[in-house]
Amino acid sequence: MVAGMFFRIEDVDECTLGEYNCPAENECINTRGSYQCSECKLGYTDDGNICQGKMLQKMERFIFFALFTCLDCVSANNQCEANSMGDDCRVIKFKEGTKNKILTNHVIRTDQVQDRDICELRCYLEPNCVSYNYGPGGGGTSTCELNDMTHLQVFDSFEDKSGFLYTEIFNPCDSNPCANQATCQAGFGDHGYRCLCPAGYQGVQCETDIDECNDFNPLCDENAHCGNTDGSFTCTCKAGYAGNGHLCTDNWTKINSDPVCFGTKDNDYGSFAIQEAGQIYTFKLVHTSGSVTCVTNLESTKWGCSYSDYGDYNLMTVMTYRNGVLQLAEFVRNINEYRYQLDGFDVNSPTLVFNLLPTPLSVSRYQEFQVWYGQDLAGFTEENNAGETCTDVYALYPLN
Repeated sequence: MVAGMFFRIEDVDECTLGEYNCPAENECINTRGSYQCSECKLGYTDDGNICQGKMLQKMERFIFFALFTCLDCVSANNQCEANSMGDDCRVIKFKEGTKNKILTNHVIRTDQVQDRDICELRCYLEPNCVSYNYGPGGGGTSTCELNDMTHLQVFDSFEDKSGFLYTEIFNPCDSNPCANQATCQAGFGDHGYRCLCPAGYQGVQCETDIDECNDFNPLCDENAHCGNTDGSFTCTCKAGYAGNGHLCTDNWTKINSDPVCFGTKDNDYGSFAIQEAGQIYTFKLVHTSGSVTCVTNLESTKWGCSYSDYGDYNLMTVMTYRNGVLQLAEFVRNINEYRYQLDGFDVNSPTLVFNLLPTPLSVSRYQEFQVWYGQDLAGFTEENNAGETCTDVYALYPLN
């Protein structure tokens, strides 16, 4: 041997080179200086004589997989009998592969496998696999990357890579048959695909909205209204209740000891002080006496004005606190007025239950609030106003 030189003797991998003689249903396992045939490939069982079970059927330019619930085969005579096609039976066909190409950004699983057949088997067993990248690996194995898309769906992710083979199935999901962002899985059912519906949808293609409010809905509180929406539903507490719709409370607490009275002009507001610190969802006013009007020759009302031009937006009883006007209703868009309507209530209702505040209001004990007539608060045409209304005030607190 010449000084400074050395030789390295490498083992020849007969399995990778295809220089072995094993039955089709047996696995080739490389050994140092030789190889051996395993008892049975994945998907087969050994009864002592032959490998029985499920097998891969090679068919011209594609591989037809029919495993587990689809076909039972005995490899000795290559006879297969079809089982009943259940929902979990998958049948897929692979197209001829494209050399030196891969699909990127959509790999859902990477394995090291002995050969391409095993890679295709892994794709079959993964319900979301519709293509794979197959190429060089390490330690005598090959790399198998399973994809949940084909290049027809995401062509921008179809890239060159030397030594790799990209293969896809005949994929009915390429046409996006599933609606409402459902997951399409190829190879299942009579249509060749199945749609996994997101919550709120049903149907073969997830095309039908589920009306969660059609029957009794235990997800909503018994004191809530259920409203069906596209793919979902909402729960809204009924008037007089507060909460998130799944839990509604009517934990009303009376605030005042003496009636709170307010006039209609000259800053003649009524006031009261909070007796219990905590969070308040909204307020309720219960009429005790009196009436008010925005025009002296019009009929007086308990809470607003009977002026016909105001229509349904004729309630004018407003509440304020240190940070301004409480958003207990949606006022008309007029900076000079505080008029509004409340569903289920009018200017002569014995009680006013305001809308829920956008967020619960944190209050401290003895914090002061005011009740106003809207035009008096705005200083708008109050010279024609008249009357006084007295009320009891209730606050809606969370359940303890």
